[in-house]
Amino acid sequence: MVVVRRVEADEVTAGGLVIPPAAREKTSRGAVVASATFEVSAGDHVCFPKYAGHDIRVDGEDLLVMRLDDLLCVVDVLPEVAC
Repeated sequence: MVVVRRVEADEVTAGGLVIPPAAREKTSRGAVVASATFEVSAGDHVCFPKYAGHDIRVDGEDLLVMRLDDLLCVVDVLPEVAC
């Protein structure tokens, strides 16, 4: 099992349009908070399918819990575009 913190979606498009919070899509990238496996560790940046994992709230923070198999890739730096 892996616990992931989603990165925030961009607020402004490349063309300069501001996207209101209600219209922003959930991102499919994030940072690992905790892991029960040795394949990924806390701090790793990952990409995952849009509807992967289960949303949880811990101490007022929204996190995702997912299986290691749900991760698509581990990247050095989070890409500017969606995974």
